Amino acid sequence: MRSSICNQIYQQGIGRHSEKEISEIINADFQALSDYLANKTFFMGDKPTTLDATAYGYIANMIVPHFKSMIIDRVSQYKNIFEYCQRMKQTFFPDYLPS
Repeated sequence: MRSSICNQIYQQGIGRHSEKEISEIINADFQALSDYLANKTFFMGDKPTTLDATAYGYIANMIVPHFKSMIIDRVSQYKNIFEYCQRMKQTFFPDYLPS
């Protein structure tokens, strides 16, 4: 099973990078998202769109987990992205309580 998963990761592409390179790629991606979001409420303005639904699904998976990791620590440094996730959670999942 481990061999199969490692092979899939390698074939997908991310498994061909070192841990440092993966961290740099993630940082560059989140810097781009942060720059695009800037001080807007949502990615396309004052109202959420399907882009926000998609982006939140990916971004929240990096910010919401309750464990320590270099990736989560780095992504959490983007204050506007973190606040964006809080807005999305409050708007669409106000009753959500993490387990």
